[in-house]
Amino acid sequence: MVEINSDNVVLDHLWLWHADHDDCGTDLPNKGPSDKCFSKHGIVVNGRRVTSYGLASEHTPKGHMLVWNGEEGNVHFYQSEIPYHQEDWGAKGYAGYYVAPHVRKHLAHGVGVYIIAFELKESIRSAFILPKYAQVYNMFNVTIGPKALFRNLACVDDTDTCYQTEKCSPMRCYRAAFPFEKLPPAIVQELKGEKLKAEQRAKREKAKEGSEKRKETKEIIRDEVLGVLPVLPEKDGIHRLASSPLGHAVPLCVGLLIVGAVATRVTTFALQWRTRHVSSREWALSEELSE
Repeated sequence: MVEINSDNVVLDHLWLWHADHDDCGTDLPNKGPSDKCFSKHGIVVNGRRVTSYGLASEHTPKGHMLVWNGEEGNVHFYQSEIPYHQEDWGAKGYAGYYVAPHVRKHLAHGVGVYIIAFELKESIRSAFILPKYAQVYNMFNVTIGPKALFRNLACVDDTDTCYQTEKCSPMRCYRAAFPFEKLPPAIVQELKGEKLKAEQRAKREKAKEGSEKRKETKEIIRDEVLGVLPVLPEKDGIHRLASSPLGHAVPLCVGLLIVGAVATRVTTFALQWRTRHVSSREWALSEELSE
């Protein structure tokens, strides 16, 4: 139903529900047309550092209820109801909560999977399928009906390493934590390096986006200022000259020539004034001497 491919996404209260009863009736043997619709998974998470608050996935008949492929996922409350009206669902090895084997860092608190145990012909291997490094706390499975249908609470990938619940009361079964393995230091450093690269990439993309926005703003301002002034076509010789390095240098050269001409004029005027002033003083002095 939902697929998350972006990083750093926050999910807030998603209830992903494939109808288990519809306008054909609500009794269990009466299966409605909704089962003819394709729903393989309720949610697939491929992005890194995706955080979910209040997530539910129910009754998808053709696969795991949840598939988590991204690193550094965080789940805070999850509930899932198995498609009890699919007789062979349990025989296919599906789970209510599935984290891919390659995932090295995954954290979840308060997660539960339940089923109404009437129509499934075979029991379910495990409510949860997890990689060995997943940290999952406060795990539940619930069976509503005359017989227990979960052979295990949690299994490590496709191995024979599986864990049972610690206590049941009476149909609700609970385990405080999944017995995960501690990440080796090399993997911890690798995850830190991947996180740093992702942050740097995000920073570059943000800077590029900001530059593009500034460029767009400048273009908008330019268009507003130019208004209806015609723009010479690119093939026009004058336009090409104006946009060339020579075209940019011409205004500078003209400006320098004007400044030089003004400076020459001022200097010439000053020299002429000084010459006339000195000549008049010499004439006055010669007059005094002749007397």
